[in-house]
Amino acid sequence: MTAPQWQENIQALTSVSGASTDASVVDPTAAASAVALLKGLINANTDNVTLFASGVVTTNSNSADTVNYRARGAKVFIATGSFGSGASGIVVTIQGKDPVSGNYYDILASAAVSANGFQPVLTVYPGLAAIANQVVSDVIPKTWRVKYTAANWGTGGSTLGISCAMIV
Repeated sequence: MTAPQWQENIQALTSVSGASTDASVVDPTAAASAVALLKGLINANTDNVTLFASGVVTTNSNSADTVNYRARGAKVFIATGSFGSGASGIVVTIQGKDPVSGNYYDILASAAVSANGFQPVLTVYPGLAAIANQVVSDVIPKTWRVKYTAANWGTGGSTLGISCAMIV
């Protein structure tokens, strides 16, 4: 970033905060980081997120951790395709991660899903009336994931896809 660019960014940031605009006392690297952070916060959680791309599943697993920057809740969408021969119902669980211990805790678990197609949406948001296995009145934590389990994935596995929309 060139000097005029970071000076303009500093002036834009400080005009709102009332801080000093004297470029001689401001670190340009810190200013660029602050601008990038603000842009990230403004644009965070505006798109849908794929938690598990649709594919054949043969074993219990978890999505990667998802970072929540500013949303209060989330809607998790579950789509199932073919079930392997002898498959049992699939349970999808939204889990939060404790920032101190790193342990995961359950927030909301779906009912066992055993039919093909788009399944009931899991919703986490404060102030909502609870509906068993579908809606919970809670906030989505900073770090969270989904866990998907089945007692038996069936011969050849079962097809599953999971995505979400963050709710601000």
